[in-house]
Amino acid sequence: MSAMPATQAGAGAADASALLSVASAGALLRASGLPVTGVEVTYVRLKPGQSALVGYLVEGTGPNGEPVSVPGYVRVSTPARARELVSKWRRMRPTPSPLGEGVRLLDDDRSVLFLFPNDAALPGLRFASSMQKLKRILSQLEAVAPPGQNVRARGSFLTPVRYKPERRFIAAARLRIRGETTRQAEQRSVFLRFFPDARGATIARTAAALRSGRSPVPVPTPLGTAMEGRLFVEEAVAGEEIIPAVLDGRADALGVVEALRSLHVSHALLPARRSPRNLLASLEAGWAAIEWIHPGAAARVRPVIERLERTIPTGVRCRPIHGDLHLHQMLTGPHGPVFVDLERAAMGDPLQDLGGLVAHLLVLGDERPDERANVRAFQDEVTDAYLRHVPRRDREDLGFFVGVALLERALLPYRHGREDRKERAAGILALASSVLPTRPDRPKPRPGAEAPRSPSFFSRSDPRLPRLPGYRWEVFYPWRAALWPGYAENPQGAKAYGVYDRD
Repeated sequence: MSAMPATQAGAGAADASALLSVASAGALLRASGLPVTGVEVTYVRLKPGQSALVGYLVEGTGPNGEPVSVPGYVRVSTPARARELVSKWRRMRPTPSPLGEGVRLLDDDRSVLFLFPNDAALPGLRFASSMQKLKRILSQLEAVAPPGQNVRARGSFLTPVRYKPERRFIAAARLRIRGETTRQAEQRSVFLRFFPDARGATIARTAAALRSGRSPVPVPTPLGTAMEGRLFVEEAVAGEEIIPAVLDGRADALGVVEALRSLHVSHALLPARRSPRNLLASLEAGWAAIEWIHPGAAARVRPVIERLERTIPTGVRCRPIHGDLHLHQMLTGPHGPVFVDLERAAMGDPLQDLGGLVAHLLVLGDERPDERANVRAFQDEVTDAYLRHVPRRDREDLGFFVGVALLERALLPYRHGREDRKERAAGILALASSVLPTRPDRPKPRPGAEAPRSPSFFSRSDPRLPRLPGYRWEVFYPWRAALWPGYAENPQGAKAYGVYDRD
């Protein structure tokens, strides 16, 4: 399980840097009366000039002298706000931890420590992480426990997989389901994803849309949502991550391409949309935040970002995409590859998915020299097989998406608080420079010139709505035998998602 971060409101760069120091964090916790023997920084999230989130795994001594390890995070704010927060949580009766109180004010009088499962933005986490409480919630989902059956706490097991404080909690569960009258029991494996908002309901709709149609996309079966859409439950996939097969030379490259193609030609209409400019803007914001406490980091990346800006794709390729595809997001199931974690699934450029996969393969091959030949062979086979289905004029855009994904991966050593972050990031930046497109820069538009518009953008009114002049449709992809998905824009600029009937 990953650990929780420290959130610091109105902090300066020096304050944020202190939170990254294992010695400083450990000293603060011990001065506050915690039996701490060690602290590991596991996660960093920054808002320059405003706040810093630093994740910790706190090691200490339990009530009986036994060694314990607990995820925890510190929320730093003004003394008044910190005392108010602690007072509020004491009224809520926080769950005790093996290290003592689950929520407490630290010795500096402005930091509040939360120990799992207490979470300021995930107040329901104590329910989502306890099988004793989950059994009632899961028994209400007919796809999990049909009528006349219930999930039993005894014989059921919950294994935390990933936890980002105030963001998400993911766990695997082995459920024992028993009939009320027959007393016969069966086992079922599921995955739980818990969020601070109704994101779980969105993922459920996305999974259902991708699995429907004539060619279902290989994604886990959604089993339902609970807790106002914050808890999403899906069928566990029988299989393993694809990385071991890639390293051993056993991975089915053509099967991966076939699965990717099924996703990218799906007729599913997903609510979110991603563009190359969205990706670049997010990347720049991420490196600007790192620069706040690691001066010089963004400057080393800036030349690469400028090269990406000059080669940003301008073509219109908008299909259903995974949105965060890398090797950890693919499992090898009994019927082939399966895509997991659809939180960022959207309408976007399919080459973004391929670029994310290639970027991870490049880094993996760089980190595993003994298996590099197998990794490169798999990478080449996947890339060549996929690009056969891509128009020749569009293939060079893959370099842009690989470069963006590599710069995202170069951020990870900083976000995980690794001590070797500079060295690891430098190696990934070198890879990014080597794969960037070599074509000439795209010409910049002349001042006052009208920006080029997608050839699939229709400025005429929808013929079915003759009384609404001024409506336009931005069409994602002109299917030959289906309605065209896109956005309708009214004269005020507001957009709605739907399909365009070209007839």
